[in-house]
Amino acid sequence: MRECGTRTITVAGKGAFLLGLLVGLTQSAARADLSDYSAYAIFGRSSVSALNNVTVSGGFVGSNGDVAFGAQAYVTEGVNAASSVVFGASPVSTGAVYTGASFITVNPLTAVTFTPGDDVFLGNDDSLVVGPGDHYYGYFIVGNQFHLTLNPNGGKIRMFFGSDVIFGNGLTVTVPDGGAQDIYAQTNGSWTFADNSNWVGTIYAPYDPDPEDPYSVVGNVSAGPGFTMTGALYGYDVSLGDGAAVTGQPFVIPAPGALVLGAMGIGMVGWLRRRACGGARTAPAFSKHAL
Repeated sequence: MRECGTRTITVAGKGAFLLGLLVGLTQSAARADLSDYSAYAIFGRSSVSALNNVTVSGGFVGSNGDVAFGAQAYVTEGVNAASSVVFGASPVSTGAVYTGASFITVNPLTAVTFTPGDDVFLGNDDSLVVGPGDHYYGYFIVGNQFHLTLNPNGGKIRMFFGSDVIFGNGLTVTVPDGGAQDIYAQTNGSWTFADNSNWVGTIYAPYDPDPEDPYSVVGNVSAGPGFTMTGALYGYDVSLGDGAAVTGQPFVIPAPGALVLGAMGIGMVGWLRRRACGGARTAPAFSKHAL
């Protein structure tokens, strides 16, 4: 255990003394220059917790509360936390560890105010294809082995959920034309992945639980064992199960007017195609609802 400023870092288990000494030599007060969400693969406004054999690369892990990893953590960039940082036995890599600030000021992503769309309830082995544009839902709850195709098609996908998002076991997400930097999802409730699921894109849960309701899970983002993703997780409490692997690649916010110009460009391509096909109708590239 080592004191840094007014906070504590604990490294448990085999090799704790040597790693604790290394951490003690490299840490300082919480990094003020890590002030943008794009620096983080994971940020929990209250806490970040992960079980054993969890890997986080491509961005920092940050919290205005505690950060706790189980055994054999592999965090390549490092941790920036206002409160305590705890690693379990035999961490493989921890990167740099910064603690000691009462609060980390992070330029917030702007929470979009929107009117929720329809609730979505789908069963096992169902599938959904989402194209470029903005898509609005209420609750979004699906069964096991769900197949989700996100195709930005040269644009951006933004999905807004008015309430909880719950995926069953074995979710598979494919992105045939684009990447994590093109996909953004915001929930006004909580977000849950069951076991052995994957995700591509940024997930943001901007609201905190109701302090008057002890059962409120608003803002929580949780993933079960075997979870893998490329993108970013931002919430109130963020938790990862055994063997989870997160590769940081946050959503790239378009320059002002880019979404509008993108829509115009896609619309022009569609118009030219219709002209070339003798006026044949094509489905619109942008729609309010994905279903």
